[in-house]
Amino acid sequence: MSKKTVRRIALPKVEQKVIETFTTAEITAFFDVADKSNMAKRDRAILSLLLDTGVRASELCGLTIENVHISRDDAYIKVMGKGRKEREIGLGSKSRASLLKYMRVERKNAS
Repeated sequence: MSKKTVRRIALPKVEQKVIETFTTAEITAFFDVADKSNMAKRDRAILSLLLDTGVRASELCGLTIENVHISRDDAYIKVMGKGRKEREIGLGSKSRASLLKYMRVERKNAS
């Protein structure tokens, strides 16, 4: 088969799925429920990380204090992703603040 023949073969169409996002009202409701929890700071930090970074639930569950890096200039987490690949994920201001608050109050000995 020549290169010209190969170029004329149409590639199959890949179905693209639209991922529905949460509404502002839904996100507010999530945080309202978290605030009523007896572990509110932890729950807010979890919600913030999930919503801000798009990290997989399994990656979040495997997150350790050693893999949380927060400095004045930078903030990111290291997670073990699919295929045992380590990746760094930057944190936004809200998830950074929630995580810092949780670590300083609830995990004093770990930070």
